[in-house]
Amino acid sequence: MSDQIYGFMLPDCGVRGAIVRIERVADEVLAQDQYPDKVQQLLKQALVASALVMSGLKHAERIALQLQSTRGLRLLLAECNDHGGMRAIAKFALDELSDWTLGAVGDRCAITVEPREGDQRYQGIIAVESDSMSEVLTQYFARSEQIPTWLALHSDAQGAAGLLLQRVPEQGGLQQPLDADGWNRVQHLAATIRSDEWLLRAPNELVAHVFFEENLEWTGFRELSFSCRCSRAKVEAMLVQLGHDECVEALNGNHGVLEVRCEFCARPYRFDAIDAERLFHPGVSPSHVLQ
Repeated sequence: MSDQIYGFMLPDCGVRGAIVRIERVADEVLAQDQYPDKVQQLLKQALVASALVMSGLKHAERIALQLQSTRGLRLLLAECNDHGGMRAIAKFALDELSDWTLGAVGDRCAITVEPREGDQRYQGIIAVESDSMSEVLTQYFARSEQIPTWLALHSDAQGAAGLLLQRVPEQGGLQQPLDADGWNRVQHLAATIRSDEWLLRAPNELVAHVFFEENLEWTGFRELSFSCRCSRAKVEAMLVQLGHDECVEALNGNHGVLEVRCEFCARPYRFDAIDAERLFHPGVSPSHVLQ
């Protein structure tokens, strides 16, 4: 089954929602490193969460969800763009993971929104006060966005899935909900999803099953896929920022070949002495190389 995200509305209840399921994306992300099980599960859930958050943004090109900790899981970064491209990475201290849980003192969660054009880049940051990724993001929406939100994330060996529900503000063009108890009811219905149902049913089938008595309207669908933003031009810019002398040292220490490997997708970018010299002196001839 393809990795997918579906958007929907429950208009009589004044609720918008999105549901995500990923398998292949998770497999490709996890193939880039030997992640412990604890980190694997958080990476999967962060990928799903990034797609769910992206679903509610109309003018964003990309969002990045980032977790930072002073120990254990030092960094986790998951990204989703407006074409359904996703990638993620984690940095951790293996010897600190055994007794580390999400929500340790000093943990932070940041969501960065990069607009397509015109608008400024936006970042919201909150302290992590729960060992549940879904609770962390629910708190983020309550504090940073002030949007009533219900969110659930599930991950296992097969893949990951998640469901987002949000109360639509009246100024968003929605009339007063016909059912005053709609918001409470849809949360209770969503909470009835069993762990074995998340990846057993197709996302749209699961939503239709859970809200079968509600007026359900589909608002969007997108395939999700692993996609990395790395490029040779970005690596070249990084090397220029690193500096001439550092590049010389790296070349000399690697038999005249400098290789930079993308941490997200493991794609290698190789530079010999002539390639590197041209970064600092465009138009250099082959006889004038780094020395």
